[in-house]
Order: sequence, then structure tokens, then C-alpha cells
Amino acid sequence: MARPHPGSPCETAGPGPVRCRRVAQKRSADALKGPRRVPGPVPPGSREDGTLDQALEPQLGRDDLVKLYRAMLFSRAADDRQLKLQRQGRMGTFGPSTGQEAVVCGSVLAMTPEDWFVGAFPRAGGRLMRGVKLSEEYLFWNGFEEGSVTPDAPRTLPNAVIVARSSRTRSASRTP
Repeated sequence: MARPHPGSPCETAGPGPVRCRRVAQKRSADALKGPRRVPGPVPPGSREDGTLDQALEPQLGRDDLVKLYRAMLFSRAADDRQLKLQRQGRMGTFGPSTGQEAVVCGSVLAMTPEDWFVGAFPRAGGRLMRGVKLSEEYLFWNGFEEGSVTPDAPRTLPNAVIVARSSRTRSASRTP
């Protein structure tokens, strides 16, 4: 194991490698200097230096931003509750949308009332924004057909859940 020379700003922390305060401080200072260029293509809406191009920023008003934020929070809270119920055995399988709230809710915010919403597993936030009641979502994920009926959410189709199950009997697995 390497040991720092006397008077060095480096110190050892037990049997591990030498840890140097100067290196750690320099890395922290470098991280605070600003955006770094990531190798690869520049994402749409950003400049070479990593800053956003304000001309491409969506023009959302305060009301839309608050609506979007509330929908994302509500979606996350509903997912957390469903996961707890599922782990207690009080709800069947469901597709959590944790981490995807902005994608779904942002897309629904851009939709018009004439647009159709066709959601799959992790799209609860979008369904809730379209007017589906949380109780209907819970009914659906508990296996009740009543959860697919959404009178308050026109042009919103039930979840498209494709679950394949393979079952082979003992006699079917034998070759004749």
C-alpha cells in the first residue's frame, strides 16, 4: 500500500488506497465550473457548450406547468400506492411508470380533445390526465372489467396489456 510522504496533503484511510484531498477538491471545483462537453452528437435544443437554446424551449404558461407538475406528482403517488398494494397481495400485476411521468404527462398535455389516447403498461399518468379516475385504474389492475369503462375520459382506450404465458403439460413436452 502506498503511503504519502511526510508533509503531503494526502492521507490514507485505513487499508484502502491513498486518498488525496487536493485531487478531491480539484474534481469538485471542476464539476462546479459548468457544463462539460459530452462526446457524441449534440442533443436537439442544446448548443455545443451544453446550454439550452431558448428559442427551442416550449412556450408553456404557468398554468400548464403547474398542471403538468401536479399530474406527474399524482402519477408518482398513485404508482407508489399501487406498488405497496401489490406487494401486500391486495392488487395484481401492474406496470409502474416511475421515472416516466414527464414523458407521458407531457405528451398528454400536448394532445387535443379530438386525439385518441392508447396507453400500455406504464401510462397511468396520461390516463389520469385524460380524466380516468384513480378508482377505475385500481379496478383495472385488480382484474375487474369495470376498470376499462371510462365515461369521463372520452377517446381514451383501455390499457393495452399483452402478457404471454407458456404452459406445457408433461405429455405435451414428450416426443412421440
